Amino acid sequence: MNPRLRKILLWTFVGLLALGQFQRIELGGNFKGINIYLHDIFIFFWLIRFVFVEKLSLTFGKFSLKKTISKYKIESIFTGITITGIILNVLINQDLISLLYLLRLGSYILFCLSLKQLVTKKLITRSELRFKFFGAGIIILFLGFGQLITINDTRFLAILGWDDHLNRLISTIFDPGFTGIILVISLMYFYSLPKMGNNFKIFENKIINALISLCFFFGIALTFSRASYLALAVALLTLDIIKRKSLLSLFRKALIFIVIVLIIPKPGGEGVDLVRTSTITARTSAIQYELDSVTPKTLLIGNGLFSKQNSLEKSELLPSHSRIPDNFLVNLLLSTGQIGTAIALYILFKWGVKISKQDPELGVAIIATFVHAQFNNSIFQPFVLLMLLGGIASIKTISSSKTKSLKLKIIN
Repeated sequence: MNPRLRKILLWTFVGLLALGQFQRIELGGNFKGINIYLHDIFIFFWLIRFVFVEKLSLTFGKFSLKKTISKYKIESIFTGITITGIILNVLINQDLISLLYLLRLGSYILFCLSLKQLVTKKLITRSELRFKFFGAGIIILFLGFGQLITINDTRFLAILGWDDHLNRLISTIFDPGFTGIILVISLMYFYSLPKMGNNFKIFENKIINALISLCFFFGIALTFSRASYLALAVALLTLDIIKRKSLLSLFRKALIFIVIVLIIPKPGGEGVDLVRTSTITARTSAIQYELDSVTPKTLLIGNGLFSKQNSLEKSELLPSHSRIPDNFLVNLLLSTGQIGTAIALYILFKWGVKISKQDPELGVAIIATFVHAQFNNSIFQPFVLLMLLGGIASIKTISSSKTKSLKLKIIN
């Protein structure tokens, strides 16, 4: 592929990602309940071109199923449990929509593999790729500022199945929680840029660094998402610990963010009340309901990823875009059972530690998302997942091992 065309295509993807829910297409008729994004279509044709036109492989070296299973025993066991749950879900519940969600997940992982292959073959640099995903984040940030200035009352979106929000930054994602964690991830990517190439040394300038950081702090604060606040706190604390920075550095950032939260306008609405309890009560009740409905079969092998049995029907009158529980751990339990959940947590810890050693900012972004996912289950949100996978594709060495493991889950 012509290098210029490749850059145009990748920036096109960044633009689509930043458009968020505006590029969502909801199907009707016999396909009611199914939705696709323009970036899904982009990824489909990207992968076809990648394999058949560019004739590049989505694997790294010669792939051997036997060797891969031997090398990744724990990951293989988890894959087996997941596949069993998926098959039973389809056979028992005829839940074909869950297969479409899995197809989307698989395409995202393969897209990550294709980007990593471009980095491996030096057709694009790590820094270029990381900057593009940071670019998506900063576009979402400034579109969010524009939304808050022009359309601060977005409660009308409830008619279309979205949560109703007033005076909160939701940007193009239509949700302050998911927007908040995307901004946290993007901020971590920004912090990683100076060490990735001379082209980004400008971000080491204290004034530029401070201005961009302040923009992200304001954006995250204006979401009034307490889960995002917690994710940011965990990210900053963990990053300073990994980099062995002084407590003064962390205290300074924490103080700045707290001051921003105190001074930002709070013109009204329950959503801007940081001591609100209604959302806590609603989520606690939902988790209790989900756990009360657990059967012995669910505890053993789960219902399968994205199963309709894992979701709550919030209303028969209004549409809902919710397919999975708000809590990531509850979702794991319902999807893969007790054993699967324990194995998944071990895998997350194992790879989280390895990635943090290789790329602290990316590792911290993953940790922050995991914390955030206990309140919004953001890991499986399409835009959040793509932001994380983009970071993984731009890592220096460990992604090749990581992505082999991910590819095994798709091939099986």
